[in-house]
Amino acid sequence: MKALTLRAAAYSARVERRTLTASAALVAAAPALGVTGLCQGAVWATPVEVVRALAGQGDAVVVITEWRLPRVAAALVFGASLGLAGAVFQNLTRNPLGSPDVIGLDAGAYTGTLVAITLLGGTAAQLAACSVAGGLLAAAAIYTLSRGAGLAGLRLVVIGIAVNAILTAVNSWIVLRAELDVAIAATGWSAGSLNGVGWQDVRLPFAVIGLLMIALLALAHAMQQAALGDDVAVTTGVGGYRPKAVAREVGFLPQGLVAPENIVTRRLVARGRYPHQSPLSTWSPQDERAVEEAMAAAGVADLADRPVAELSGGQRQRVWMAMVLAQETRHLLLDEPTTFLDIAHQYQLPALLARLREQGRTIVAVLHDINQACRYADHIVAMRDGRIAAQGPRPPSWTRRWSRRSSACRAWSCPTPSPARRWWCLTWPGRGSSRCPGRGRRTRAWTPWARRRS
Repeated sequence: MKALTLRAAAYSARVERRTLTASAALVAAAPALGVTGLCQGAVWATPVEVVRALAGQGDAVVVITEWRLPRVAAALVFGASLGLAGAVFQNLTRNPLGSPDVIGLDAGAYTGTLVAITLLGGTAAQLAACSVAGGLLAAAAIYTLSRGAGLAGLRLVVIGIAVNAILTAVNSWIVLRAELDVAIAATGWSAGSLNGVGWQDVRLPFAVIGLLMIALLALAHAMQQAALGDDVAVTTGVGGYRPKAVAREVGFLPQGLVAPENIVTRRLVARGRYPHQSPLSTWSPQDERAVEEAMAAAGVADLADRPVAELSGGQRQRVWMAMVLAQETRHLLLDEPTTFLDIAHQYQLPALLARLREQGRTIVAVLHDINQACRYADHIVAMRDGRIAAQGPRPPSWTRRWSRRSSACRAWSCPTPSPARRWWCLTWPGRGSSRCPGRGRRTRAWTPWARRRS
């Protein structure tokens, strides 16, 4: 789904059409629902009477503006806040179940409220303080338990569901053990009610919610990057470990990346521009140029409007590579960038990296193909069993002894049409020829992968 770029002077933003349509529909429906809420009550008021009362005219001014309006405003603001909280948690956990009511935060807040009602007397200040404290303690417990084997969205959700079940059982036990009037009050607080809400009750919550929404706007792009995974988020400047200044210098492409649901190729590649953006100016012609050039270089320009979930493994790998290229860093760290690629792209991508190297960029890549390493690398570090077996410049210094130390294979170099290149033939011990096949002969060598050359 294509995104729209909205610009106003030096400020810009990119939003998906579906998101913009849904948001516009909700914004249009909110006033209509608000007027309907103001009309309802013990005595029905017509929309005309509501409008006149809001203007300070008519006999229903007190009923509409002092009694009903605070409740309607509280319903709209609190409802929007709950929806926003759910969206934030779902984005951070990368899971539709990552909602405060599912992962135990609501249950923790209710536990704090029950403590205030049953032990402290249950004043308004005590209820507010204890409910916030209970929610924060539940969040701290979930976070601590989730950090054991590395913080991950699915792990956090599963542990949150378990904590929610435990706290729900504790809350039920407290209510059953409490006196009848206390239990009724606690149950009513759990269900929630806006009856009796006045302006003096909502001023402070409205101010706090407004400040939190401003903070969320400043963090919106960081949360979008977090949806790509912890590794990508950190290396693109999200979090306290890697500032944006570092993310503008170093690009990282790990393995096993998972794209957000329903995101299209262009939007995913555009995430690579995050380190170059500010909270106010989020998109520019330079960003557009970088994204287009990155997609063209990675060969995914024709996939720009296709959902990433519909692409093959090799196509997705090229899309991720385009995102790293769009980051426009001087240093690239690539973990098996040719994985899942077909034969053509297995050689096109290293050639692209060679051109980037000629532009002055530093590239560190993990490869399992010795021929690719020998053809394109300036310096090779051979690993075996987690240790460095050999290292040095690319051939001719790469010797048979090195190949045996690093891969337990026998190897020899063969001439290629390019005088500056050598083709390395590998055989397992005890198999294959002891010399290179002659130029012009059609042969098949015993190797971990079969190769045919003429």
